[in-house]
Amino acid sequence: MTNLVKWLFEKNKDKKKIAISIAKEKISYQELYQKIIETSQMISQTIGKERNILLVSGNSIFFAISYLSIIGSGNICVPLKYDKNMNLKGIKEETESENIFIQKKYLGVLENLKFKSIITEENFKKKSVINDYQLKEYLPTKIAVIVFTSGTTGEPKGVMLTHNNIIKNTDSIIDGLFLTEGDKIMVVLPFYYCFGATLLHTHLRVGAEIVINNNFLLPQKIVEEMLHKQCTEIAGVPTIFHILLRQTKIRQTKFPHIRCVQQSGGKLTNPYLKELVNIFGYDRVFVMYGLTEATSRLCILNPKYLKTKFGSVGKGIKGTKLKILNSDLTPTKIGEPGEIYATGENIMAGYYKDERETKKKMINGMLKTGDIAMEDKEGFIYILDRESNFIKSRGYRIGGKIIEQVIAEIPEVVEVAVVGIEDNLFGEKIVAYISTNKKVKKKEILSYCNKKLQNHELPAEIILLQSLPKNNSFKIDYKKLKKEYEILRKNQEQND
Repeated sequence: MTNLVKWLFEKNKDKKKIAISIAKEKISYQELYQKIIETSQMISQTIGKERNILLVSGNSIFFAISYLSIIGSGNICVPLKYDKNMNLKGIKEETESENIFIQKKYLGVLENLKFKSIITEENFKKKSVINDYQLKEYLPTKIAVIVFTSGTTGEPKGVMLTHNNIIKNTDSIIDGLFLTEGDKIMVVLPFYYCFGATLLHTHLRVGAEIVINNNFLLPQKIVEEMLHKQCTEIAGVPTIFHILLRQTKIRQTKFPHIRCVQQSGGKLTNPYLKELVNIFGYDRVFVMYGLTEATSRLCILNPKYLKTKFGSVGKGIKGTKLKILNSDLTPTKIGEPGEIYATGENIMAGYYKDERETKKKMINGMLKTGDIAMEDKEGFIYILDRESNFIKSRGYRIGGKIIEQVIAEIPEVVEVAVVGIEDNLFGEKIVAYISTNKKVKKKEILSYCNKKLQNHELPAEIILLQSLPKNNSFKIDYKKLKKEYEILRKNQEQND
């Protein structure tokens, strides 16, 4: 029997140390846990248990209290990103949710939707009577959250994660990153995203401080707050680091307090990774790999191997086993590409109300990741690309990441994404979408590619954008780049 929330606060619930801060607002561990108990009691009395409850909120103390109270009270949290065009009606119906926690500033998205209860920050201002209310214990297999995948290569799916999934993954990440109560993390990733959620889970468990910054449109402010707050950590997906590295003064800044830089949520190509190492040092950069279906993390590369295993995502975290297999599920040879399959207590319970897709993803008790990788003789894993991202052009099977890596070497390039677009002549033509921090001519980019790539790997077309579209997880939206190719190309032609 267990309860994720009780476990997270097991050692720190009475501490007066700051747990979460955002701008001028802050809350201690003692205050946070008290508010979670009060809100859990309110949920138990007014809503009950075993219900799917929606949560629409940006990163905030409100999010933390709501998220943890929903789970702690025996219900299932469905965290969502606010979007004025979000299909809340469809999500409400799909998840059969009759109750919602939502920040006041987002109430407009409700329109005419009927909910049994709508809880905002105003509800938290009232102090409830506890009367010895205690969080109950549940079976480890009880579902805690339904997290929708980022949908970079397909339609988002609701991933069901149990109390035990999150506990085991949290414990393994703490172990792999050497987290302690002395840490203070700068959080720019959203908590509704699995990577962002792990930052909340892991740092509450060890009693560290979480510093929230929601101003990513002003990236230099993040750099300045990291220094001002003396943060020891920052975590990001590739896009976060693309922008910090190429659009701020981070390369001219010294960070005496930084101990751990977490990179995950997609492969950060080598040119960006080298810049990150040059700023923070080989001993502080932790490269990771994971999926929502694996409760976020599967691999961590210990920084002591970063020099000798540059480009690797390391080995499976504690309690996780990874295999590189051929299409017939036989093991690949050392250095040969194959697909990653994973087992462990962090693997999801399945997709919500989607048995067919669950069966496609879970093969012989293993999670089929869809990521192509190879393993060296010492067991270190190197991600090549997602299976769905390979481009079939002129009879070749081409990894877009190779092309992205070359283009990223150009100092003026901030972001680059390479996709295959259906073409009568080539099968698929290679299209490179690029954003820059200074004006660069397409012929200069092609000239650089000519020096580094084979003829069949050269982009057939380059489309320059002010910024590349992102999904809910701050990742580049490859699906949108493929789907809206004609629109994006015409828009660029009009601006040329």
